[in-house]
This record gives sequence, C-alpha cells and structure tokens, in this order.
Amino acid sequence: MEGVAEAFVPMDFLFRDARFFALVIFYCASIVVLKFLKRAYEEYRLLSAAAKTSK
Repeated sequence: MEGVAEAFVPMDFLFRDARFFALVIFYCASIVVLKFLKRAYEEYRLLSAAAKTSK
C-alpha cells in the first residue's frame, strides 16, 4: 500500500487569491476616496464662489 497523499492548496493559488483580494480592497478604497474628493471639490467651489461675490 502506498503512502497517503495529502491534499493541499498550492502556494500560487494562495498568492493569486491574496492579489485578487488586495485588488478588490484597492478598488473599493479608490471609490470611497474619489467620492470624498468630489464632495470636497464641490464645497470648495461653493466657498470660492461665495468669497468672490462677497468682495
């Protein structure tokens, strides 16, 4: 009887999954940051427009 072969996940699959997870996290973080920057830009435009009209 031959030895028992263990089932294991090769390291390349683990690294591929980790890279995919990092890509998804980066993509989600980019969306959140872009929304924040867009809102900050809109507030800046409103403030700069108000400053121009008050002069």
